[in-house]
Amino acid sequence: MKINQILTGDFSTLQGKWKSNPSLEGIQFVIKENCVWYGNQRYFLSVKGQENSGAVALERPEIENAAPFIFYPKGTPIPVLLENGQIDRTGIFDPTDQGKDRIIMAQTILNKELIKSVTAYHE
Repeated sequence: MKINQILTGDFSTLQGKWKSNPSLEGIQFVIKENCVWYGNQRYFLSVKGQENSGAVALERPEIENAAPFIFYPKGTPIPVLLENGQIDRTGIFDPTDQGKDRIIMAQTILNKELIKSVTAYHE
């Protein structure tokens, strides 16, 4: 996936179906052109910015205070909130497949169980 393309508003590398683990009551959505289709709802995407980790935050401007979609390219760990309140950014506790591109919908840093249920992978 080309981060520079995404940062300039070209979402073509994200197009297609994204799905989390269905056994965890996860999520699924489709990205087509500059839109996210979530069920029967269509939301336009815009770039909120790049995070220090290399992830890219995308937002849906039609929904006020909506959780951003955060795109984590393969090899980029998702930060995990540990039981002791610390945040691990090393990837040691990241329960996702770091060998794949991932998108999560989250306002804050989550614990590993929640990360598992809200992480979607490109099909």
